[in-house]
This record gives sequence, structure tokens and C-alpha cells, in this order.
Amino acid sequence: GRFVGLTPTLTAGMARVGSLLTTEHSLDPVMNWVPLPDHVNVAVVDLGFGSLIAQDVLDSVVVGTHMGLERMNAALVKAKQNPRGGWGQVSPTEFEGGLRNHVPVKETGADWRADFKEVERQWVEKVVPETSYRLRALAEHHVREAGRARRFLDSLQEYARTRRDEHLIEAGRAMTGSQRSLAEKCGISHDEVNGFLALLNEGGRKAGYFGARTAEAGGSSMICVLAQASAMEKLRELLRDFSKKRKTHAVLLPGSGQGGVLSAWWEGVLETVADADSEDEPLSPIVRKPEGVVADDDAE
Repeated sequence: GRFVGLTPTLTAGMARVGSLLTTEHSLDPVMNWVPLPDHVNVAVVDLGFGSLIAQDVLDSVVVGTHMGLERMNAALVKAKQNPRGGWGQVSPTEFEGGLRNHVPVKETGADWRADFKEVERQWVEKVVPETSYRLRALAEHHVREAGRARRFLDSLQEYARTRRDEHLIEAGRAMTGSQRSLAEKCGISHDEVNGFLALLNEGGRKAGYFGARTAEAGGSSMICVLAQASAMEKLRELLRDFSKKRKTHAVLLPGSGQGGVLSAWWEGVLETVADADSEDEPLSPIVRKPEGVVADDDAE
């Protein structure tokens, strides 16, 4: 009965070695592979602590983001303008130019529900009447996050073309800015993650590290690190020292590859069934849709 989002499932299931897979949820969703430049790695560090942020905090970020979007779209429809399918479809210029005024700074779940009784979405069930949601801060995070993602990819492509470190530095700044926004705008932060990020910052460019961001929207102890390929051994040493001091089992997943397929499809999505004509036939895998599988709202 567990919900499985289509976006992370497809992203992992379509992984390609040495590449990043981008998904843009525009009117016509587009998926592209972006080859990583030579001698550059986007490694994933698992600090071994599992989920560090309480689920109700993570839920409040998702719910507050949708609440703010409904508020803005209601105002746009009233003004006979086209609503937006997601915050990624709102540019920072549009947001600062007036759209932000349609999103309250804060609003309780009870007040929002009173005005949007007709909205029937899965996330509405998680709107807590007593909770005060920071709608505008959450909206700003997502509006600017789309820009940071594009800047990250553009910088990597420029580095591949020019081999100038300034482009890697800019890509790292996009990741660092995203991490800072998770803390300041979304309230997602944890001492263990911050401690490791501080160690990366101490090494800096001299050690071959350019930027880092917590994976899974900040909800896990997994961190994506943009680094030179030659920095992988230093990163392993850093992890070993961190593991000893924090008494955890941190591991390094050194790059993009087909291993992502298993993380997405292993549990519940693939099952083996006997041949319909004979129980003696070898088992063969089939793809099925488990009960409760739904698409993410931004992937519909």
C-alpha cells in the first residue's frame, strides 16, 4: 500500500552511466541525458543516518508548496489569466514582479481549507488545520530552485566546452545555494549533515570539492557532491574519519550509473510469476502496477 512517485522511479530506472538525467515538467515534459564532463563526478555520500528530518516537517514543505500554488492560481483565474502547473513554470522575474503578492506570507491549514474545499488532491489530506505554513518562503524556494537547476546544468556544459574552472565553481554555487535555501526557506536542516558539509567546505577547491546538496529534498542523510574525479580518494578518507568520530557507517557511491535501476524497481514493482500454461515453466519477470502507485502531482 505504499505510494511510489513516478518521477524518481523513472529517473532512476532510466539511469545512464556517466550522465545526469534531467526532467523538466513544462507543458510538454522533457527528459534529457546530460553527459558529465571528463574528470568531473557527481558522487553521492550516504552518511548512514537514514531519514534525519521528521516526516511531518517534510510533509509541511510539500503541502505548503501546493497550498501557495493553489492561492496564486485562484488569483490568476480570477484575473482571467492562465494558471501554472507548478512553481517551476514561474520565473523569478514574474514572481518578484507581482505573483508573489498572491501568496500569503503565512496561512494556517484551517484558513486555507475554508477557501479551497473543492480541491481534491492526495496532499490535501495532510493539511493540518493548526499548522501555520510559510507559503511565500516555500514558493520562493521552488521558483528559484528551477533557476538553480538550469544554472547548474548550463555551467557543467560550459565547463565541458571550455575546461575553465570558473564554470565548475558556478555549478557548485548553485548546489550550495540550494542547500542554503532548504534551510532558510523550507526549515530543513540537521546537525549531522551540516557537520559533514562543513568538512567539505574546509577542503574546498584545493581538495577538488566544488559544491554539495542534500538529496531527497533534504530529507535524508545522503549528499550529492560535485567534485573532480581525482578527489574521490580524499572524499573516501574524509568519510572514514567522519564514520569513526560519529560512529556511523558512511559510504561513497562514486557516480551515476545503472545501479539506480535497482533502487527504483526492486521492491514491489517487479515480481516473478509462473507461466500460465505450466507450473513447471521457469519463472519470468513481469512489470506490474502495485496497489497505491500514483503519479507525482508535478508528473501528471
